[in-house]
Amino acid sequence: MKIVLPEKVTYIIDTLTQHGFEAYAVGGCVRDTMLGRIPMDWDITTSAKPEQVKSVIPSYHRYRNPAWNGYRDA
Repeated sequence: MKIVLPEKVTYIIDTLTQHGFEAYAVGGCVRDTMLGRIPMDWDITTSAKPEQVKSVIPSYHRYRNPAWNGYRDA
């Protein structure tokens, strides 16, 4: 199954990978798509730290969920 990502999600993932980071769509959006549902939101995981994301994606603040208070190191 091929998942078609929204334009903004593709932009974020492509930009991060072009700068040497890993980035993937994860979570409920993947599940919903596989079940034939339309996702309400899209989650992205990346190997980039928040400061690195901000440096490569100038419009970072437009994509960040304001309810998200941090990040977790894996």
